[in-house]
Amino acid sequence: MDKLLKLIEKYEALHPELETPLNYLNVLGAEQLEELLGKALKENLVLQYIEPSENTLDGGEITLIKKP
Repeated sequence: MDKLLKLIEKYEALHPELETPLNYLNVLGAEQLEELLGKALKENLVLQYIEPSENTLDGGEITLIKKP
């Protein structure tokens, strides 16, 4: 968990205007969030929530994109 918190701090320092990655913890779990943050920081990507379509009963998804 310490590693995850450090990754979140680094991510938030680089992207203070974006939503905190902690908002995705319940959806992804600690292990997957740590993986995504590590990749995002290494490749200069950002986390983005994609809204579900109107035909979807479940939630959307979280993905990595290049920073606009």
